[in-house]
Amino acid sequence: MAITCTPLETLQERFPNFNKYFKDICIKPFTYGLLLEKLHLFNQAKTPKEQSLLMIIEDYRASIPNRLELLQSLVDEMRKNPRLETLKELKLQIHKLAGSAGLYGYEQVSLICKEFDERLSIKIEQFEKEKTLENLENEFENYLEKLEPAFLEPKNLSALCKEKF
Repeated sequence: MAITCTPLETLQERFPNFNKYFKDICIKPFTYGLLLEKLHLFNQAKTPKEQSLLMIIEDYRASIPNRLELLQSLVDEMRKNPRLETLKELKLQIHKLAGSAGLYGYEQVSLICKEFDERLSIKIEQFEKEKTLENLENEFENYLEKLEPAFLEPKNLSALCKEKF
């Protein structure tokens, strides 16, 4: 199974054997329900792939400290040298985290990131017009402070697998 943001035609052009290796494909935009249905069907076969899914979840959990470090470094960079490119990179990373966190059982993280993503859109517009940002450090730090404890409360791994896979 493949989950991608890239159009199917582009994948088939770049990788001629794409359809040979992937029996089922989810292309954005897709609903959460469709994704769960596809993953449930994928998981029906009792093969080593089921264990692979569990490993993917564990890999995600292991990546959390690095994700938080990246966000902190981007906020620190904005504090030292506010630049539009850094602000856009922060927004991209928050947007990606909003989607992935919810998928892996961190619903509260996803909600915080979605709110932060919306605020960053406003900050980007403000920065493009005024070339300055007010209350930048405090607001961004407040969001980061909310994220760490939210990552400490994931769903139980087996419950997550039953629910999503």
